[in-house]
Amino acid sequence: MHRSGSSALAGALAALGVGMPAEMLGADADNPRGHFEPLRVIELNTRLLQEARSDWDSCAPFDAARLAPGRLDAYKTEIATLIGQEFGRSPLFALKDPRICRIADLYVEVLGGLGIETRVILPIRHPSGVARSLLRRNGMVPGYGQLLWLGHVLDAERQTRGLRRIVQSYEALLADPAGKLGEAASRLELNWPRPLGPEALQRIVSPKFERSSKAGPVTVEDAVTPLVSRAYAALRAMEGGEDRTTEFDAIQAEWIHAIGFAQPLQDELLARDRRAQERLAHLSAGTAPGSRAELAGRLLREEGPRYLLAKSLRILRTEGPVRLLQRGLRLFGLGRR
Repeated sequence: MHRSGSSALAGALAALGVGMPAEMLGADADNPRGHFEPLRVIELNTRLLQEARSDWDSCAPFDAARLAPGRLDAYKTEIATLIGQEFGRSPLFALKDPRICRIADLYVEVLGGLGIETRVILPIRHPSGVARSLLRRNGMVPGYGQLLWLGHVLDAERQTRGLRRIVQSYEALLADPAGKLGEAASRLELNWPRPLGPEALQRIVSPKFERSSKAGPVTVEDAVTPLVSRAYAALRAMEGGEDRTTEFDAIQAEWIHAIGFAQPLQDELLARDRRAQERLAHLSAGTAPGSRAELAGRLLREEGPRYLLAKSLRILRTEGPVRLLQRGLRLFGLGRR
């Protein structure tokens, strides 16, 4: 999941000699030491998700049935080509992009076809910490950030079953990078190409790069649903070596039931948002420079309720699903003011 400490983990693996992509997303204010993500893989994953009417910030699972016939096979071929170009003949490499949480089974299939054995580290972070980081970076309401976290971790857990894998919490990695990376090597049956001592790893994985506030326990105010608390507890148990498959199956069933009500609404809002944005771009291109208010007024006159409904997609992402329902009803004059 995004904002879960995967960049810190990948940076440590790079220092330990694990192969990294040829062309990586660079450092920025959010990740001053870099993301360690292949640019072209990010671009491919984004295209794939959007073609299936999804995106990185959609809670719903990826649905390959939404792709046109033949498109999934085309993406598999493209992924296989990119793996070869990015990692060459590296005997041990790390492939990282949070979007892969939604489509991990696709990558496992492609890697298997290339004769590459997949071993998995599932980086997790306290959901409150993830939500706070998304609030700071994206302005995303914490309640929605936690739902997004839940969707990602459920997909990643389910799609990596049967593989040699471990769960690695960000908090534990910060506290003892040498110990946790040594444990990871042992449990995954790997040898790091360039072993480093505790002091060197502590300089690489340092709490000073933690930018969002420290997360405490999930409280009633933090947890938008008990599923968040249950999923996080199950992941921490997995980190300790416990099998929580049955618990995740139960959480997944409840989640799919809940998301089924919201998905048609989100699909329609995404479609209306795209149409409104296209219309706004058209009006902007054909209008002399003027105030944003004038443009917005013209858009409202020409698009009417369609534009207003599209705005509720932004409410979903910035204020959460409950406020979406409340404000959406008010848009149509059905709710109390």
